[in-house]
Amino acid sequence: MRKGARKTGMGGLLCLAAVLACRAEEPPAGTVAGRVKYVKDGVEVAGKKTVWKSLTSLEDTDPAAEEVRAEFEKRLAKRAAEVPEHLALGRWCRENGLAEEASLEFEAALALAPENPEARKGLGWVRSGKEWRKVAEVFEEKRAALKPGARQPALDLAKWAADNGFPDGEWRLLKAAAVADAFDKGMIARVRPRMERRRDATVLAPPLAGRWKALEDNTGHHQVKVFATFAIDFVRIGDGGASWKGTGRALEDHFAWGQTIYACAAGTVTFAEDGFDDNPIGTPGAFDKANFVCLQHTDEEYTAYGHIQKGSALVEPGERVKAGQPIARVGNSGASGLPHLHFTLQLPVFDDAGKGGWVGIPWRLSGFRVTEAAGAGCDFEVKRARVAEGWVMDFGERK
Repeated sequence: MRKGARKTGMGGLLCLAAVLACRAEEPPAGTVAGRVKYVKDGVEVAGKKTVWKSLTSLEDTDPAAEEVRAEFEKRLAKRAAEVPEHLALGRWCRENGLAEEASLEFEAALALAPENPEARKGLGWVRSGKEWRKVAEVFEEKRAALKPGARQPALDLAKWAADNGFPDGEWRLLKAAAVADAFDKGMIARVRPRMERRRDATVLAPPLAGRWKALEDNTGHHQVKVFATFAIDFVRIGDGGASWKGTGRALEDHFAWGQTIYACAAGTVTFAEDGFDDNPIGTPGAFDKANFVCLQHTDEEYTAYGHIQKGSALVEPGERVKAGQPIARVGNSGASGLPHLHFTLQLPVFDDAGKGGWVGIPWRLSGFRVTEAAGAGCDFEVKRARVAEGWVMDFGERK
């Protein structure tokens, strides 16, 4: 052996070990985790798209506080002491929940350019005539001038508040509008994108067992109700992909009929109605005659389970339930033409007089597999993600 050969060989092994270590740290192909953007044929994370059929594992996660802080420190170290750079970092801080740091950046920009409108707006000021005033004060003056019941002017003021950096004022008016009329199209158009930015806190398990499909809302019936904009209708699927046997004309022909509904998370029962009749197939009933159960999980997050079977509620208002506890059975009550579970997560809202209503909010389920998406076969594990319309899912069996 030549002199130095052993040393060279060891160096090569060390390099190989380093390469293998790096590779070991990389997630397997098809594994997607991070802040997920949902698109029609797949998902995107940090600008990288993965189509459904290429996925093996999906986890929609929120960045940890230390990760956000580390990214801020990195951006801060590179940020030049110029107005555009202060403004850009201020916007990033505001979007990522660093309110104090955002204010410092806007103040720094304002010190360099005292009349800069973005810096002023970022610090809660608005131009009123020839002077700058606190946006909250101007908003209250405008709100006080609204005529009672003037819905469109109120929505216009909500837009003004949002455009002038006062989201609290916007939300106050939108909540009142949602309580006044849950079907108001103008209000829904403003509420939905605001809710899209909200992240759910409650970890939800599937409310069902077995193989189910998330129906496509082809009629858009969920989108015309502010409390249902993120709802999903689940139907049970048989081995051949159909949701019923025989002619499908009887309730019992449908695989979803009578299936057990489970609490998605621990909580308290706030409502349980099971006295309305189930409809014949193809004949939807009245909207206000739907049986359903509602569970409270946090002060701001409630799950609703709709169209349950008459007489099937297994829980009562005020009762504490555990995650996975049976609470009812799938039925066909209310505005439903075939047995299915209407499921959503809701936020309670109140107007200035204390009258309440509901707003639908995005939600994520944990612990199941997807076997079909966008009409094509696939097979990936969902650790936590929003359910997409058209998915066929295996929720597993319950004991």
